[in-house]
Amino acid sequence: MNTFRRCCRPGCGRPAVATLSYAYSESTAYLGPLAPTPNPHMWDLCEKHAESIRPPVGWELLKYEDLGFDYEEDDDLTALAEAVREAGRTNTGLVDHSVGKHRKQEDDDHFRHPSKHNLTFAAPENTPPTVVREKPTSGPPERRQAKKGPTRRGHLRVVPDATD
Repeated sequence: MNTFRRCCRPGCGRPAVATLSYAYSESTAYLGPLAPTPNPHMWDLCEKHAESIRPPVGWELLKYEDLGFDYEEDDDLTALAEAVREAGRTNTGLVDHSVGKHRKQEDDDHFRHPSKHNLTFAAPENTPPTVVREKPTSGPPERRQAKKGPTRRGHLRVVPDATD
């Protein structure tokens, strides 16, 4: 089974290294290490998108410091790993592996969903992870930097009453 997951951003094919989730009741976005299983309510992100993600206006972003971005990109090693992965998937076609196999619907990742209570989650580690808390944004940068004071409304004018 292929455990390689890609970034969920449109047009991005890089491997996912982090998972983004939202707690709507707390107005908080969480960016942590890649979840062990895919979840339709979480977003898998590559290193580039995980570093550049911004929370919605007024929300807080909690980012785990150790997301595993310290590896060096090695194209030869990556190409070798991809070749080995592909070689393991190919078969001769002489034997039909699907004949005689009956699988349960719950065992198929395609049918996993929180409402069916069939998702498995990894147990938390004994040591708590280090978390970086970013301050929530209050609005677009141009609005936050606007000076306080009386507002000029030169585009408005007084219209005489039609009954006079």
